[in-house]
Amino acid sequence: MKQILVTGSSGFIGKELFRFLKESQFKLLPLSHQDIAAYQNNNELFPAKQLSDIAGIINLAGVSISQRWNEKNKALILESRLNTTRFLVDSLQRAKDLQLPIPSVFINASGIGYYGISPAGIQTEESPPGSDFLASVCQQWEQTALQAERLGIRTVLCRFGVVLGVSGGALPRMALPFHWGVGGTIGNGNQHLSWIHLQDLLQILQLALTSSSLQGAYNLTSPHPISMRQFAASLGKQLKKPAWTRLPGTAAKLLLGEMAEAILLADQQVLPQRLLAEGFQFQFPDLTSALADLYPDSKTQE
Repeated sequence: MKQILVTGSSGFIGKELFRFLKESQFKLLPLSHQDIAAYQNNNELFPAKQLSDIAGIINLAGVSISQRWNEKNKALILESRLNTTRFLVDSLQRAKDLQLPIPSVFINASGIGYYGISPAGIQTEESPPGSDFLASVCQQWEQTALQAERLGIRTVLCRFGVVLGVSGGALPRMALPFHWGVGGTIGNGNQHLSWIHLQDLLQILQLALTSSSLQGAYNLTSPHPISMRQFAASLGKQLKKPAWTRLPGTAAKLLLGEMAEAILLADQQVLPQRLLAEGFQFQFPDLTSALADLYPDSKTQE
């Protein structure tokens, strides 16, 4: 059974990844923020001999971006990602210097925030990066992860869209106003939401572990982005709740600050061009099928 080192395993996606892969050929080993801090406090890296028994690394670590951004929180958002990634890359470098075996694949989380708040038109992996805070975080995170590629490790950069699942992430919070009967759109509703069903995302992460053809940056999004107005209407229909309210963009910015503009009001039409070229078949390519799977009986969700 191949051992896979996973950071960020206590988060929404990390927990689901452990459940998803528990019956597979992989044995997942969690490496927590506390573990990394303990190594660093002792001026140590991850043990090189233990690293030689690991087939791959999945790096999901980083504090949540779903909070009000101030200078302190923005610094934490950036450093939590760079610090963990540097620790992993430095540990790999030392093991290589000692001429010990190292993992063959390094999978690093990132986000479609890479493309900026409101890029023009459709975005693919070939599109240029944005210039706002979140775009800068993604760029620096990816550049740090790509140092693993220089060590001869197949490196996969996974730019996550909004991950839809009922056990965590954005969807339960987006659905909550609908359960209260006050669901609706945020902003003018014309901005596009690039999303992905949790199960499709987990399948892609598994594919990245096993397929040697996957290397470089990939958009982990459905092939069908949807406007926020359409998203609200579809969610209300699935939950059998009205979608009649509208939170103006100015109010969202007052409530949540810069984060609202970068996440809730951003207009991003991001397509998974490289995954489609690889022949990946999405189990839930459209929002209707995704929500039907996530809320098969809306009465149980109320």
